[in-house]
Amino acid sequence: HILIQHCLVRKLHLISSKTFVIERVRRSVCGGIDCFFLLLSIIDHITSHVNPIPQIVDHILIQHRLVI
Repeated sequence: HILIQHCLVRKLHLISSKTFVIERVRRSVCGGIDCFFLLLSIIDHITSHVNPIPQIVDHILIQHRLVI
């Protein structure tokens, strides 16, 4: 589990707007640390194909009903 977290963090470091993504997720997730890392994995999957612009992040959050 920790290894998976490290992989996500390392991969997020390759994303230019990683700070925005992480902060946006941290402010929007309200289900504990597991939910946070689950959403990171979802973002990680999508950003491997598309640049994580705000609209995409918002779409992910809304789609998974994690917006407060």
